[in-house]
Amino acid sequence: MASQAPLILLLSPYARRSCYFYNIFECKMYKALFPSFVGKFCAGITGGYLVMDDKNEKADDPLWLVNPITIDELYFPRLTNLLDCIFLVSVPKPRGEFMLIGFSMIPPVLLFCRTGDVQWTTYEIQDHDFGPPIDGAVF
Repeated sequence: MASQAPLILLLSPYARRSCYFYNIFECKMYKALFPSFVGKFCAGITGGYLVMDDKNEKADDPLWLVNPITIDELYFPRLTNLLDCIFLVSVPKPRGEFMLIGFSMIPPVLLFCRTGDVQWTTYEIQDHDFGPPIDGAVF
């Protein structure tokens, strides 16, 4: 995939099982099939994954991330906070897992969750005078 030209993702709010990619250099459209999107909406994109949330906000429904190219799926516990931004991070050690990092302005909190965690770790931010982050890096 390193030599792949950038693609534009086209995802209809009415999508049930697919999305489309448009290659601007070749003027070609590609279709990607997924497990069912029924009852879900795309809440964002991070690290090449679509962040799919439940339209009905069921408490037992996890946050679902799906890679539209590889169809890899990741699941995280449902969030109660509305996030201003969310980042997916690959953590190769100790066991090759992923972490979601979220940020909310109201209330100002930083949230972390690794694959396999049953709940989010929350840190309150005191005395802040800044907007939501635009991007992040994890070391």
